[in-house]
Amino acid sequence: MLPLVRAHLDSLGAMQPAQMAAAMAAHQDLASRMMDAMGADMRRMSMHGDAAWAALGDSLREDLADLPRHSGSALQQRMGVHIGRMRRMLAMHEAMMKT
Repeated sequence: MLPLVRAHLDSLGAMQPAQMAAAMAAHQDLASRMMDAMGADMRRMSMHGDAAWAALGDSLREDLADLPRHSGSALQQRMGVHIGRMRRMLAMHEAMMKT
């Protein structure tokens, strides 16, 4: 799933605000499935996230609730921050799975 999410984030980051708004439902679905899959991976390996993991997850969930309220340059700016958080979550998950 990680390569799919990375490709999606690359595509999303290159979109214009109207395209981002049109892709919002699909993005919310993919992001939710990604977070669920990561949680399942961790449970399967009896792993627990640290405070940074929990805080990042909370921030991502807040983003997903907040992003649809925005448009134009505000959406584009907030989406850039959100994409950065998503990439950090992917990197943290990969690091945890390697240990």
